[in-house]
Amino acid sequence: MPRRQRTRVARVAANSFSINRRAALHDSSQLPSLQNRVASHIPFERYADDCVVHCQTEKQAIWIRRQLEARFQQCGLTLHPVKTKIVDCRQGKESRDSEHQEFDFLGYTFRPRFTKWPNGTYGVAFLPAASPGALKVMRREVRRWGLQNRTDTALDDLARRVNPYIRGWINYYSHFYKSALYDSLRRIDFHLRKWARRKFKRFKQKPKGARLWLARIIRTNPALFAHWPLLYARQPDTGSRMSREVHVRF
Repeated sequence: MPRRQRTRVARVAANSFSINRRAALHDSSQLPSLQNRVASHIPFERYADDCVVHCQTEKQAIWIRRQLEARFQQCGLTLHPVKTKIVDCRQGKESRDSEHQEFDFLGYTFRPRFTKWPNGTYGVAFLPAASPGALKVMRREVRRWGLQNRTDTALDDLARRVNPYIRGWINYYSHFYKSALYDSLRRIDFHLRKWARRKFKRFKQKPKGARLWLARIIRTNPALFAHWPLLYARQPDTGSRMSREVHVRF
């Protein structure tokens, strides 16, 4: 990951779509490399029809957006009128007056966040974290498991069933600002406490007893569920570092 830079930047985010010719995005005869046909000196990342183009200034971002619009029109395509936007990725007070200061890409939301720098100081940096949409999907999946209703299943078996999902979320989203995951992962423990109250009669009318019981399990077997080491290891989250840039996303 590049070190903190002091260059001013601009970012364009866009989402492209085709009315009847989405396949053209994958047809090299109709849509040759954007990097070769539009601007070979400007880096970008693309996944399917979602893309981020990195620009150094707002002027450059406006220019690349116009070039993309013209090139897409040649192929019978158009940029999404809402998701195509120039995002200011400067840090701190520099971007306060900008219209767009965040964007989503591959399940992450990139926006200014409070963070701790390696030298021990604190400040605001433009960083990624799991997006609200991705976290909502996680919580919906946890509800779908219906852990509180699995009273015929042992706790170890519950862990074996759900740990592959939990590890996948942690492996993908914990690289940057992992604390954004905490509230959603704690919902799993909420359902486990409800499971304990339904499975063990002594906890039926004692929610505090179920909490203390689960806390003892976490202390004695902290690796049973994949999210427990992340939540209860008490390791400080120092955030992440990224360069200041302006991007185009489609």
